[in-house]
Amino acid sequence: MVVHPIVRSLAADGPMLPTLVDGLPDRAGWVFEPKWDGWRCLAVIDHGRVDLRSRRAVDLGPYFPELSRTLHPLAGRRAVLDGEIVVLRHGRPDFDAISGRLAARRLADWAAHTSPATFVAFDLLELDGRTVVDEPYRARREALACLGLNGPRWATTTADGDGEAVWAATHELGLEGVVCKDPRSTWVARRSRRWLKCKHWRYGTFRVMGWASATDREPGGLVVGAPGAVGELRVAGVATLNVDRASRSTVMTLIDDMRTDRAPMNAPRWRRPAQWIDEGLVAEVRYLERTPTGLLRHASARKVRPGLT
Repeated sequence: MVVHPIVRSLAADGPMLPTLVDGLPDRAGWVFEPKWDGWRCLAVIDHGRVDLRSRRAVDLGPYFPELSRTLHPLAGRRAVLDGEIVVLRHGRPDFDAISGRLAARRLADWAAHTSPATFVAFDLLELDGRTVVDEPYRARREALACLGLNGPRWATTTADGDGEAVWAATHELGLEGVVCKDPRSTWVARRSRRWLKCKHWRYGTFRVMGWASATDREPGGLVVGAPGAVGELRVAGVATLNVDRASRSTVMTLIDDMRTDRAPMNAPRWRRPAQWIDEGLVAEVRYLERTPTGLLRHASARKVRPGLT
């Protein structure tokens, strides 16, 4: 299959991305959608053939044969869909499952049966050879709805003008949050304030166990821990330090003064360097969720103080 021009542009520019805001924004006339916790993907449909591309134009087809090798419901048409690939567990996206799919290409056929993926479309960029990225979102959304994607492997996300209702429903269902879209917005390959996202954050207090240095892919942050099954302190993850410059300097001085050569008994085998400290600091952490193994996702420390609890 010839690489589509929109796909070629992804490698350099990426897709349209929403801007993160705190809390549900008050935007009269805007459209509100659930935020799916999956893998961003553009799907190029060409008379039954499917080309799946990540936000950086990586070919995702080999990882999801149930999407790329089966007959698409738009078999007789051509389209470019923007959406999210998710693996659903009990009706909600399981990010660990989708990450596992991307880490197990050799087992893709087996995983397609045990953890089948669904492409959830939320935008339409081209239809039957006509590019629609310059049309307003409301028109693109109406055209997408007319395609009738509502099956187990290919679906269309819900959308509503009542932001409070969508916010409440996504919270009750345990979804990541809400994406808010200006109905007049065109599709542009950059982060935009015409699309906003807000998340259902959770908060907790965790022991500070040390500092994990930054890598090429991950920022540095506090190693935080929580009691395990029998009361032992276990690493719960790395929380970026989201405080002002003066507070950050104070925290880093404390960590340096409290450093120890004794690594925790349950210290993970990281490739990234970590500096361990004696007990004595706790962090108030905001995070998205805890994985089945107890690790925090998207964690950030908002305050650090002396204490053991």
